[in-house]
Amino acid sequence: MTISFNNILGIFKENMYINFKDMDVTSNNLANVNTPGFKRSRTNFQELIGTEAEKGGTQMSSTQANTRQGSIFYSDDPMDMAINGEGYYAVSLPDGSLAYTRSGDFDLTVMDDDTLRIDHMSGHPLAQVTWDSGTPPDKETKLLLKTDGEIGHYYETTRTFRSPAINEKGELQTDENDEIIYIERIYMGEVYEKLGSIQISRFSNPGGLTSIGKSLLVESANSGKAQIGTPSVNNFGSLLPKALEQSNVDLGEEMAHLITLQRAISLTAKGFQTTDTMISQAIQMRR
Repeated sequence: MTISFNNILGIFKENMYINFKDMDVTSNNLANVNTPGFKRSRTNFQELIGTEAEKGGTQMSSTQANTRQGSIFYSDDPMDMAINGEGYYAVSLPDGSLAYTRSGDFDLTVMDDDTLRIDHMSGHPLAQVTWDSGTPPDKETKLLLKTDGEIGHYYETTRTFRSPAINEKGELQTDENDEIIYIERIYMGEVYEKLGSIQISRFSNPGGLTSIGKSLLVESANSGKAQIGTPSVNNFGSLLPKALEQSNVDLGEEMAHLITLQRAISLTAKGFQTTDTMISQAIQMRR
């Protein structure tokens, strides 16, 4: 195949374009280095040969998310829930569809009927939540989250117990009829009650999920259908209360890649200048 100056300039142009696109992806990774649950992306390239636009070079074929789990950061917020292992939280979007996230940054919202709703940091309510009573708890309830997805709370209660009366000698006290005397004792304490449970989802190819921003992902043909299950059961990940999964972005790796891209762009620009000089000289020689 004969390569003309136009072909060379086209290759340089395409190379410059994909380097800038790759820089966009790298910059986005760096910008989200502290975003809980964020998964770094990489750019995939493929070769252009032969009849493809009558030029060689490369083109960007896709971006791919790295689904490796990030490190776990422990916090004091009882509504922070990291997923340790495989799985995603599902949240309800305004159109009724579901989005998925690894970010376990949740908060409680008091509804108009004074009940509680668990909301994701994006503002969307957590889906796949089941309440045992059929309705969410009231706004005064302090929720407690467990590793298997169970939601419960402790409430104060008063209990009355009857116990035999004991004298100073450690003997049972009796009345004039020789009947044992019982004393009623009142105890106040906290009792645990299960309120509901959270389920999570997983995918056969989580790298195929499509990002829609705000740490949310949606199902795609590449990701496969969501499989719903109970945390800590059948290889689903467990929930870690008072913890957040950090992003899996390696700051050093991204900075090194950014430097490489800057050098590649500089080299491509130099190629443009050299080709332009060669074209100018060829024109001068024809005159």
